[in-house]
Parts: sequence; C-alpha cells; structure tokens
Amino acid sequence: MMRIDIISPLPELVENTFKTSILKRAIEKKIVKILENENVAYDIGSYRSAPPGLRIWGGPTINPNDIKLLFPWLQWAFEDTYKLLKKGN
Repeated sequence: MMRIDIISPLPELVENTFKTSILKRAIEKKIVKILENENVAYDIGSYRSAPPGLRIWGGPTINPNDIKLLFPWLQWAFEDTYKLLKKGN
C-alpha cells in the first residue's frame, strides 16, 4: 500500500501540530466532497480513527484504467481546495 502525506499549503500552520492536523482533515473532507459532488468517487475519505488521507480501492474488481482516470480529478480537487484555503474559505 502506498501512503502519500498531505503537506500543509500554509507554512505558518506547520509549526503547530494540532492546527496542521485540523488543516489536513479539512483538506481531506473538501477533496472528498468535491469528488462526490462531481460523481467521480464515493466513500474515499479516511476512517475517523485513522490519520487524514484518502482510501482508494484497487482490488481485482477494479479496472486499472479507472484508477488512472482518477488521478487528474485528485489533482484538480486538491488544487481547488488549496485555492479556497489560501482565500480563507
């Protein structure tokens, strides 16, 4: 399993672990919401007891091309979320 950590786009929050954790969770929730609203992916947010992140099932029932098609959507959702956070939304 590959793990990709979300790096805080707001350097001033990196110093405070608690605030960074809250920021990571907010980024995750926003990305999940965007992808669900666009009918791209459902139920990919991390479990409440797990660190912030995305869960993407890639088992034998999944076409590898579908996962490849997801990557541009993930990039777009992250960039959109980043812009909103920079504006303070």
